[in-house]
Amino acid sequence: MRCKILWKIMATLTSLAALGVAVADDETGNWTGNFALGYQRWNAVGDLDTEPLGSFDDGGWNAVGSFNRRWRKAGRGDLLFGMDLGFMSNDSDIRAPGDIGEVAADVFFLTPSVTWSFGGRRSKRLNLEAGAGLYWAEIKEFWDTGYGVAEGTQHFEEIAPGGYLGISADFPFPYKEKAWAMNLAVRVHYADFGKVEAFGEDLGDLDGPITTLQVGLTYDW
Repeated sequence: MRCKILWKIMATLTSLAALGVAVADDETGNWTGNFALGYQRWNAVGDLDTEPLGSFDDGGWNAVGSFNRRWRKAGRGDLLFGMDLGFMSNDSDIRAPGDIGEVAADVFFLTPSVTWSFGGRRSKRLNLEAGAGLYWAEIKEFWDTGYGVAEGTQHFEEIAPGGYLGISADFPFPYKEKAWAMNLAVRVHYADFGKVEAFGEDLGDLDGPITTLQVGLTYDW
């Protein structure tokens, strides 16, 4: 059931992105793709009342991929419309009753986005970013079956609306037509997943903000 719901959500949001691309001006529409990895800080997950089982780490890691298309000029910059798909994870030293495996708090997000970009294509750029969509949080326990297959027990799951604000900069590589660039980004995400009931206890509320620092590659075509 969960997979069917997520596929419907992805199909709907992808259709919205395609609609935005379809109405873009062909003369100014150019594509930009990005993939980034980074560090994140999520205080709310570290504040969950999981003692004496252990605790979640405030710091974690994240990965995000996005594509954007230039839509039109806006002042001294360009407006881009696109889509982001990302994953965020915080590990823990929690050992659930039974002491089976490792417990982590993960968040997946899928967000249509708008970027206001200052600077020419394939040159240094400053980008102001915003996105809004769906965030899916889960607390899951993983263990190795011994046959090279990881299995897990889900202790908490919630899908909630959310969004982010961010700023990033692109620094082109001195290579050929400079289609590639290094991207440095800071984003602040927010979603409210409500109360967390796991391990037979009410652990408290799980919400934002989640602050991410990312380093990635941008490609223009």
